[in-house]
Amino acid sequence: MLKLNNKIKEIKTAITNDLQFLSEVLESDQVDHSTKLTAYAVFDQLSKNTKSLTQSFQNDLRIQAINSDYTNFKTTSIDGKIKCTVIKPKDKVELSKNANIGDLIKCPYFETLIEEQVKYKLTKDAPKIIESMETNQDLWKTSITTKPQTPRILLTVEND
Repeated sequence: MLKLNNKIKEIKTAITNDLQFLSEVLESDQVDHSTKLTAYAVFDQLSKNTKSLTQSFQNDLRIQAINSDYTNFKTTSIDGKIKCTVIKPKDKVELSKNANIGDLIKCPYFETLIEEQVKYKLTKDAPKIIESMETNQDLWKTSITTKPQTPRILLTVEND
């Protein structure tokens, strides 16, 4: 067990050093864009691999938590240096998609059990329509805000 833990520590150090190197490549003004893109692709692939490789263990932790009697299931490494808590939230209760509001509204306690929400949302063509309005354009323009969206990055890497 000690040998295995030492090997894991060695790997952690090596990975940390490699990540630091890649980070420096990305931050450097002396490195060309193509090389930075290559370093970014490595980070992206590591992130995807890490997520998929840890998924099975995360599922095991969740199963242990579900099977325990605790809302906060805790586990630690043998030396106690690594602590993990799995928090079991209460079950979420919501109306089913098949709920007949017309029938429910007639029942006692409807107002106590149901919170009514009204949501208004602009259509995707609203900005164009507002720009072409002849009346009430100012009212509409002062009633909406435009929030810039973060550009999404789609990375495609061909196998070496």
